[in-house]
Amino acid sequence: MKLGIIALTPKGVELAQKISALWPDAAELYYPLKVKGVSGGTGFSEPLHSVVPDLFVRHKELLFIMSLGIVVRVIAPCLKDKYSDPAVVVMDEKGQHAISVLSGHLGGANKLAAQIAALVGARPVITTASDLQGKMALDVLAREKKLVIEPKENLKHLNSALVQGERVTVYCDFNQEDLSALQELIGNWAEIAPLNGYSVNAKHAVAFITNKKLREPTVPYIYLRPKNLWVGVGCRSGTSQEEVLTAILEALELTGRSIYSVHSICSVDLKAEEQGLLEAAKLLGLPLQFFSKDELKSRIKSDNLSKSSFVLEKIGVEGVCEPAALLGGNSAHLILPKTRWPKVTVAIAEGSWRLLE
Repeated sequence: MKLGIIALTPKGVELAQKISALWPDAAELYYPLKVKGVSGGTGFSEPLHSVVPDLFVRHKELLFIMSLGIVVRVIAPCLKDKYSDPAVVVMDEKGQHAISVLSGHLGGANKLAAQIAALVGARPVITTASDLQGKMALDVLAREKKLVIEPKENLKHLNSALVQGERVTVYCDFNQEDLSALQELIGNWAEIAPLNGYSVNAKHAVAFITNKKLREPTVPYIYLRPKNLWVGVGCRSGTSQEEVLTAILEALELTGRSIYSVHSICSVDLKAEEQGLLEAAKLLGLPLQFFSKDELKSRIKSDNLSKSSFVLEKIGVEGVCEPAALLGGNSAHLILPKTRWPKVTVAIAEGSWRLLE
């Protein structure tokens, strides 16, 4: 989404246009119609507090060029949580300071403030403790590497341990090259260790970068889930949402993997209108990938996958869930072969996840 820039005065609009012209991606300017002679952008006649709620939905990044007090008052009713609120940066109309105000880590406001400041020679103002101490917080690592935080409510305990200087160990499903790269990336505030070194009897805060479910320790912990699982699904016509959902969740349980690591649900394009499948994916918040019969046939042949004469008779291809999962993950491999439920078949493919990619 575009950066949204809101300015209230002629000088503020002038600065906004300068930033917009220098911004590497497209930016959208918003200004009061009473400011004359503005080319481009979107003018508004309503009070600012009436405009901001729509901007909170429309943009993931917002720059307000006005006083900090005004911004605090107009955004307050719009705030939800750190996982969904946009990044908010405030700048004075002289362009002297760029203040990270909201969603500094997960939303990227700290990074945004630094980027904007660099464009116009301003001073970035960052107040989050981990940044001031030169430490990469876990939510920043998650955002930059597209990892899903689970459970979100535990994040504050791990970040608290970080800024208090307490010991934290990050256990990872990485090769040695990636382990070394992660240590270099986050610095010495945490110990990096391979996942097979984890013990449930850990005495200090721990984080896990893995798609696997583990025995949870009694100390503060968090998972950072890579999206490297593809779930292939075949189902009979008229199969309910509940039946599809049950099969997917039980299949993940069989492999000891987390739903938060599922990238997408994959099937044959003949099922693109299958309501039970569509509803299950929507409930899980997962995208769907569909493949043609020719694509599935080619993968079955190249990988020597299981074949079903019943499925061939019904839809014209000898299998769905295994080749669909593998096509979804491209270079993935099966960790759960075709497994049957009353009206559903499921296969799960796992792809490699590299920190250095």
